[in-house]
Amino acid sequence: MNAKMMNTKHFLATSALVALLCSLALAPSTKAGILTGPLTNTANGHIYYLLTETNWIAAEQEALALGGHLATIRNAAEESWIYTNFNYYNNVVRALWIGLYDTNPLVNSTNRATRRTEFAWISGEPVTYTHWSPVEPDNPDSSEGDNPPVWEFYGHIWDRDDLNAGTWNNYLNLVTIFGYPLNGVVEIVPIPNLTIVEKTTNQVALSWPAWATNYVLQSTSALGGTNWQSVTNLPATNANQLIVTNPIVGFARFFRLVQH
Repeated sequence: MNAKMMNTKHFLATSALVALLCSLALAPSTKAGILTGPLTNTANGHIYYLLTETNWIAAEQEALALGGHLATIRNAAEESWIYTNFNYYNNVVRALWIGLYDTNPLVNSTNRATRRTEFAWISGEPVTYTHWSPVEPDNPDSSEGDNPPVWEFYGHIWDRDDLNAGTWNNYLNLVTIFGYPLNGVVEIVPIPNLTIVEKTTNQVALSWPAWATNYVLQSTSALGGTNWQSVTNLPATNANQLIVTNPIVGFARFFRLVQH
């Protein structure tokens, strides 16, 4: 791929994101409220809210106001936790908005496998796990056969009464689907606290939550510079904490956690 092609693809992706952000800011929509939460998933340390019935855009707007996004699903365990806690909250059958969206509404493949790659997480995280219904996104035109096509740009988890319960569907920016409410699931990823305790004159123990496995410990001898290096000691796990004991020899050290 030459530089011109790369720049063109970057421009198209950036344009699509700008268009989405504009729609979030300008599109008329009902305001979402909090139905329940905060709930913490102890497996990943993330905080979740279930929103009142509303469309995808309004749900994402409320998620931003709360300091997060509509939920990113990284694996089957996270999906199961979300579905178990929210799909039948307060004895009401619900379809659940998640943070999956069509990155470029102007490009919509008629090939289902390709169409699936046109969706991404609003959080910006890479798509590493999917659970589409076998017949979704809709084909051949992803628009339920409407003429002219009405494209469905937003992802949700099917309600428990649907034939494909628990799997993903792309849908319009509406507040219900087949009479069932669409409720947004908000995810907030907290910044883990790094605790430093001096053990001896030349040793410190550094600890952070065990759920923060996507963070690495770094150190430097001078603040304000760029010479941060990863601490190579492997952390031990103790009481839901990751712990590293690190020697301090001859000079002061500064430490930080960096997401990778």
